[in-house]
Amino acid sequence: MHRRLSAFIACLVALLVVVSAAAQTLAAPQCFSVPGITNCIDGRFASFWNGNGGLPVFGYPITPQRDEVNADMQQTYQTQWFERNRFEQHPENAAPYDVLLGRLGDELLKAQGRDWHNEPNNGNPLGGTCQHFDLTNRDVCGPFLTYWQAHRLSDPKLSAYDQSLQLFGLPLTGVKSEKNPNGDTVLTQWFERARFELHPEVGNIVLLGLLGHERLGSVMPPANPGPTSSPPSPTPIPTTSPPVPTLVPTNPPPPVTAHTFYLSTYPGAYLYYCDDDPAWQSLSPTYLKHYNTEAELLHDYPGRVLRRPCGS
Repeated sequence: MHRRLSAFIACLVALLVVVSAAAQTLAAPQCFSVPGITNCIDGRFASFWNGNGGLPVFGYPITPQRDEVNADMQQTYQTQWFERNRFEQHPENAAPYDVLLGRLGDELLKAQGRDWHNEPNNGNPLGGTCQHFDLTNRDVCGPFLTYWQAHRLSDPKLSAYDQSLQLFGLPLTGVKSEKNPNGDTVLTQWFERARFELHPEVGNIVLLGLLGHERLGSVMPPANPGPTSSPPSPTPIPTTSPPVPTLVPTNPPPPVTAHTFYLSTYPGAYLYYCDDDPAWQSLSPTYLKHYNTEAELLHDYPGRVLRRPCGS
């Protein structure tokens, strides 16, 4: 009896050691043995990074996870910047939408003074099959379409099309030759959350632009970086000011009950709405809902909608 009890205790201790080691492994931050990459990813950001494309889609982390003020929402969220995107944690949402991606393609175009509505379509210089996107009146073709379709947000409830839409967003421009910050002149197409580049020097493969690096360098995000962050450079916008204060009003206008409010519900980081605008009324009903009052709309989507200028 004593031997059996001793053996049982020994097995129990061994099991506890294994479980403890496994728990520590799961809880350990994911770091990278790459020169110059000193930040790690952890928790929900790590699982989202690994489950939705990893290094080719998001790149390495270039900041720690920290509190930053979202300029559109005027609220503070846990945020981490990567070479190609920006993660923002929204625990009020169910997974996978508890992590939202920055619309860095749209943000950078605006920072460059480029209105994507005025960008030409330029035909199909890539060749191959195309897919048309009614909402932005753009085509995605050839290798760019193949790449767009092959990479998706992990959400089994969505169609393959909507999974890709969640990850990259809609195409905002046509395809044309552009010089990227590395000095390479490549065929380029901008999306809401990415910039696709065709690189002939490496076998005509599609690479994603380093939008996280570029956006972080063009405007300092409002943040509480903590003691490990480097002192701010004197050239970026001060952290006490929103980076682009004119894009979305800080104080939304009061409810207007005399109009019909049209809500664009195509997958994206946020939902946008506008009142009584023919351009919005003509959108595909798949991505459009209408409400009689602003209060009804905000009741259905608390904290997740932003007023947008009509026609944008």
